[in-house]
This record gives sequence, C-alpha cells and structure tokens, in this order.
Amino acid sequence: MCLVAPYADATTELRVSSNRPMLVWQGVADRVALQRAGTSDILWSRPVTEADQLIEEVIPGSPIYGITPDIALQPGESYNLLLSFRQFAPRSFRFRVMDTAERDRLSTELAQVERAIAQENLSGKAAIARRADYYASQQLWSEFWAVVRSDPHPSPDWKALQRNVVSAVCPLVNTSGRFSDGHATRTPDNRPYRDHSFTLSQPQTVEILAQSTDFDMQISLLRSPSNSSETSSETSSAEQNWELIQAWSHAQSSVEEPRQILHEIALSEPGNHILRVQAADPQQRGEYQLWVTAQW
Repeated sequence: MCLVAPYADATTELRVSSNRPMLVWQGVADRVALQRAGTSDILWSRPVTEADQLIEEVIPGSPIYGITPDIALQPGESYNLLLSFRQFAPRSFRFRVMDTAERDRLSTELAQVERAIAQENLSGKAAIARRADYYASQQLWSEFWAVVRSDPHPSPDWKALQRNVVSAVCPLVNTSGRFSDGHATRTPDNRPYRDHSFTLSQPQTVEILAQSTDFDMQISLLRSPSNSSETSSETSSAEQNWELIQAWSHAQSSVEEPRQILHEIALSEPGNHILRVQAADPQQRGEYQLWVTAQW
C-alpha cells in the first residue's frame, strides 16, 4: 500500500487545504474510512469499487484509486485515513487540514497564480497545468490531483504525467531479503541470488538504492528481450534470456552503519525489468534492502 495524496517528503507533515480532499493511493483495498485522530470513532466509510480506479496501473496488480469523501473536514484538525483489505488490519495514514490562517495565506498566493494565468491568456490544459504546478510546489498533492483530474479530456501526455507522479512517489520495488539459505536460487558458480521485477510503461529515469549490512554483493539490471510490458513479469529470467543492461559491485562496509549503493540510470525503452541481487560468495549470509523509484 502506497499513499499518493496527501503526500510529503520525510521533513514535511501530510496536510491538505480542502475540507474535502482527494485521497489517492496505490494498492488493493476494499474499504476506505476516515477517523478523527486520537479517537476510535469512524466519521466516514465506504467500499472501494472498480469505478474508483483513477488511472492505468503503474505496477500490474496494484490499482490506483482516487476518492473524495462526502463529508466536510474541520480546519486545523488531524484525521486518520484507513485503508482495509479483507481480514487484514487496516493501514493508517495521518494528515492534517490547514487551519484558517494557513488557508488565508494559500488563498492569497492562489490569487497571484490566477492573475498570472489571466495576464498570460492561459486557458484549458495550460491553465490547469499552471495551477497543478503551484500545488505541487507546495506539496499539496491532494489539491494537485483534484486540479489534474478536472481536465475532462486528458491527452496521452497528461495521462503519462499522472502515472509518472505515482511512480515518483511509490517505489517500483521496495523489498528486503537475506542471503543465503539452502533453498536460494543460485548461479552456475553457486552464488545465491534473488530477482525483483518491475515494469515501466514508458521510458523513464530510475534511481536504484541498495543497502546491505554484512556481505558483498553485485546488483544487475536486466531487461526483457521483448521490451514489452505485456510480457509477464512472473516469467523467470532464465526462461526469457533477459538482456543485461548494467551491473554494479557493492562491497560491505567496515563500519557498523549499513553501506548504501545508489545509481541513477535512464531506461530508454518501456517494458519489464529485473534487478538481480547476488551474493559475492556462496557462503555469505546477511540481509539487504532494495528500493527502485522513478523520476518525472
């Protein structure tokens, strides 16, 4: 489950300006609810349906939903967004509604944006893009999505932008693993490895971040030979003879802190990709974490 809106980086709290914010997330859920922070009372709840899917999936099997609650939230109050699926415990995300003073400042800045739109004679998609850009600059992503979705006839580029925003916010791969065990997949020279797949719907620059605690490893980026997102990402690399794009070595750290390896790479073709994490030695044991995120 990945919350797309409201969203903020690690230094900023989740906040919205609207009393009926657009709530956007990636991942399977069958019910959405709102709860006043610090209480157990459910203020609003309803089932999630296929009609709530916002845009085409970025990751197969992880739909993107967008819902606007039909109750008015109170300025200055904090709420929990609860996303549930079947018998599993709900995921909870806390956000705050701007207070009156914050909203007044925002209204002043928005008036300046509207004046600039009028002075430049912007209309249609250009005006929507200018408003959306302002909200993005303020990390008000619920408002960003509400503006973006106000275009009744989105172009292919406009749809691609929306998918790119989701890719930038939600990791394409976010996983952890451990080397090695008796059931691990191994290379011909007996080194254990694991494959982690992701799919790109268009050319994209991605950031690959890996972290290990106590072993050397190699990371390889491979691409499906078909270069088609329709090829099943469940098909093993051995079955498909995947193409090696790039590989990096990662030596363990001599200090207690886990050592990180970060690479940025522009992928010129859409389709299925694999990140292979491989231990340098057959006997090595240890844990690793892996993140892949996209830029837009």
